[in-house]
Amino acid sequence: MFELVLQGREYLIQTAPIASGDKQITYALFILLDISAFRKTQKALAESEGKFRNYLDQAPEGIWVLDKAGNIQYANQVACQMLGEKQAADLQGQALVQYLYQGKHRLTWPELTQLAVPHHANPEIYLRKGRQRRLPVWIDLAEVATDQLLCFARDISELRQTEKALREAKHRAEQNAAAQAEFLSSMSHEIRTPMNAVIAMSHLLLQENPRPEQVKNLNILKFSAENLLVLVNDILDLNKIKSGKLTFEQIDFDLPELVAAICETLRYKAQNKGIVVQQSLKHETPAVLVGDPVRLAQILTNLLDNAIKFTSEGYVSIEISADRLSKEVYEVFFTVKDTGIGIPPGAIALYFEQYTQATADTTRKFGGTGLGLAITKRLIELQGGLIRVESEPGKGSRFYFSLKMKKGHRRHLPPADGQNLTIDHETPDLHQARILMVEDNEMNQMVAAQFLQKWNAQIDYAQNGEIALDLLQKNEYDIVLMDLEMPVMNGYQTTEHIRQMKGRFTHLPIIALTASAMAEVKERVLQAGMNDYVTKPFRPQALYQVIWRNLVRQNTSKAKPVSQNQGPGAPQAGISFDKILEISGGNQAFIRKYKQLAAKVFETFPDEFAYALLHLDLEKLRQIHHNMRATIGLLGLEELESEIQQGRLLCEMGLEDDEARRQLIHKVKQLCRTYLKYLEANF
Repeated sequence: MFELVLQGREYLIQTAPIASGDKQITYALFILLDISAFRKTQKALAESEGKFRNYLDQAPEGIWVLDKAGNIQYANQVACQMLGEKQAADLQGQALVQYLYQGKHRLTWPELTQLAVPHHANPEIYLRKGRQRRLPVWIDLAEVATDQLLCFARDISELRQTEKALREAKHRAEQNAAAQAEFLSSMSHEIRTPMNAVIAMSHLLLQENPRPEQVKNLNILKFSAENLLVLVNDILDLNKIKSGKLTFEQIDFDLPELVAAICETLRYKAQNKGIVVQQSLKHETPAVLVGDPVRLAQILTNLLDNAIKFTSEGYVSIEISADRLSKEVYEVFFTVKDTGIGIPPGAIALYFEQYTQATADTTRKFGGTGLGLAITKRLIELQGGLIRVESEPGKGSRFYFSLKMKKGHRRHLPPADGQNLTIDHETPDLHQARILMVEDNEMNQMVAAQFLQKWNAQIDYAQNGEIALDLLQKNEYDIVLMDLEMPVMNGYQTTEHIRQMKGRFTHLPIIALTASAMAEVKERVLQAGMNDYVTKPFRPQALYQVIWRNLVRQNTSKAKPVSQNQGPGAPQAGISFDKILEISGGNQAFIRKYKQLAAKVFETFPDEFAYALLHLDLEKLRQIHHNMRATIGLLGLEELESEIQQGRLLCEMGLEDDEARRQLIHKVKQLCRTYLKYLEANF
């Protein structure tokens, strides 16, 4: 058999002899087979395979052609380089898995086929490169024929380096953020400490019957210090917004009352400039809404205060209207207008940027830092709103925004607080309560002493935690006022030592005096075992109320709020029917019915509270807390309110502290049993 080319075509020629009867070859048979098409196809296949291998060699990934047992039949150039070989022939017939590791474990072929199935999560596999180095890769397998598979390997070493760099950058950013938060907390402490003295002393001096010309100077001093405090609070608010730690409460509040209080607060400032503050609330607007009244007040105060600042004549007004979107949901529109200097057209876009003022001389002429409106804008946006402004230089400005809010119910409003103090007119009395003040700053000691002595309290001082522990073992105190930042032993460490002393120290009220308004500090205060806190610089009323509240919790009966009549048995039970008596007008049937309803509440609430706390169900706890607000407010159940707040804190932080939860549940059950006994004894 041989091949022959005739006239450009290829033939395969085969000869066969044909013998005669006497076995002599007399003929020869020639078979001519045209194989031109076969050779052409064969050549095309070879060229196609060459192109295919060339494509594989040009691929950026490592590619192996494997048989069904996982042995290498072909490897492209990248695959050879990954395995430290120069030619594919050096790898032919070898098992691919002998080069593959997951951690320190060398993979088997069944393990590889399971890990590398399509759409798998691409586990990280290491490819041994030479004898020493390991290369991280992602592996995929694909079947291309009944007896062949393609294995793809992608080098992810650069990706891992990038991820490492990102982790390091994230860690540095978190460290920087923590350092920034610590710096702000420290600066807040350093600024608030002297401000505490300035504001408190101005309060004291104003109560000492100063001469008329001194009153003016003292008011200027007090106003300036309070303005500085606003700046500190703005910076802290901005930090909370940036860190995403700002939360919004959802409670029922009285909108007309809120607006009236804001306008009344700013009216004196407006009158001094000869301008009028107007307010308009359209009749279709619900009087009671559900939202965060504190943040809404902050927004409206910022806008109104800003309008007053830039208006020298005319008026400033706030207008509120609402559109009903559904049965319970309204879109509430807020508009603040003024007849002030207005804003240049080119400056409107920058007006809500941080530290930006309308013109270069705005700060010099009108004061401010440009933070207020930036914070206002973010507070509105975080609640799903958008603030806009229309203005014309010399003709005033109009700021407006809207928020979607649910209609509230007046029955859910907390009752008017009969425990508020008006110390300008009446003198609070702590009835010789013995107080230990743990504070290293002599100025703070002096300021606090001025008030505490006026309130008829006995005071001892400790300059640090070690001295405080020694005094606590020698003397009995009704309450401890604890500074947080002290040498030798700080407030957190001191509190932990006190709680470990057991006995009467387990429930000794400890109130933190902190110059930091940051939420993290307040949470840490409660976690450390302190019962309450007062932010410096404190208002005298706030300090007295916190001291009184914690003394009552201990059933010392040494403090009582001004202008408050305790109901029968109230100090012992922590419950008072004074407000119910006032509401009922002496109607005994109404009082009996209310007591029956209250008894049912105290019977069911402990189990609901326990369920929510054991499951760390914050939404459930918020719901039952919301349902209890009216009862707590009407009956003055401050201790129960405090324990519920502790439970909310545990749920918000996700703390699975079984002992803390058990103690809280036990305390709430005890309180409710006490309330029930009081109701039974007074039916």
